[in-house]
Amino acid sequence: MRYLILALLHMAAIFFASSLPGSEAARLVRPLGLPDYVLHGITFFGLAALWYFALVRGFRMGEWKARWLALGISALYGLTDEYHQSWVPGRDASATDFLADLVGAASALLIILLFERRKGADATPTSG
Repeated sequence: MRYLILALLHMAAIFFASSLPGSEAARLVRPLGLPDYVLHGITFFGLAALWYFALVRGFRMGEWKARWLALGISALYGLTDEYHQSWVPGRDASATDFLADLVGAASALLIILLFERRKGADATPTSG
């Protein structure tokens, strides 16, 4: 349940950040020194990971189904986030940002998969 709450809070934070006018958003992220698409990737990396764990641990969903659903939720939210930004003064919808959202989300799920496989391999007894 905690991952679901964290995922929803993360989505609320994304919505809040997307609601900031362009000049204010730029002022807040400028000190980070990262391009916009990197921030999108990092943000949606976290969102996909939170949704994955919410689905697997909270809803007891199978790992593969959870991966696809987490990616779908993240992609849909990225799409709606871009649409939302198109209505905010000084902001616009960007296919590049949406692509960065997808890459960030997919990267999180791939890394989780690799860690799970490694964990499974470490748990397998070796003969010797």
